[in-house]
Amino acid sequence: MAGVFALNPKADFMRVGYLGAGTWGFCLANHLAENGHEVVLWTISEELANRLNAYGDHPNLMGVRKANGVHVTHKIREALAGAEMVVEGVTSAGIRPVFGQVKEIGVPDCPIVLTSKGIEQHTGLLLGEVLVQVLGEEHRHQIGCLSGPSHAEEVSK
Repeated sequence: MAGVFALNPKADFMRVGYLGAGTWGFCLANHLAENGHEVVLWTISEELANRLNAYGDHPNLMGVRKANGVHVTHKIREALAGAEMVVEGVTSAGIRPVFGQVKEIGVPDCPIVLTSKGIEQHTGLLLGEVLVQVLGEEHRHQIGCLSGPSHAEEVSK
């Protein structure tokens, strides 16, 4: 994953399509919004999207409120529309099917940041390798990974 995809350091904010609204995704989406970015957070669950937009609290991350700059949707096209960066926060088992949908819709020409850890169980591939396999070699330069502390409860504080 040695590709380089330059970000615009002069941009005041970016529109971020965030895929995955579990506790980790919710936490990082909030962090991006609190730093001035517009975030469209995608979840497969229409019920969770409605709850987060209406009440702002995640059912599995009590005490952490949704940041003002986060909008939640259950429509993946909405999350990807106009994205200047795509961030992933689904399970390792979800990488292939979610990015299969991204490929069908059309891969945005922007950085794609993986935040999930692990390997794909049935292939033994690292998640970045799965993403290249799904999206195609031509998208390798767009893919990066974020690693480090991984407990949403701690990071949210």
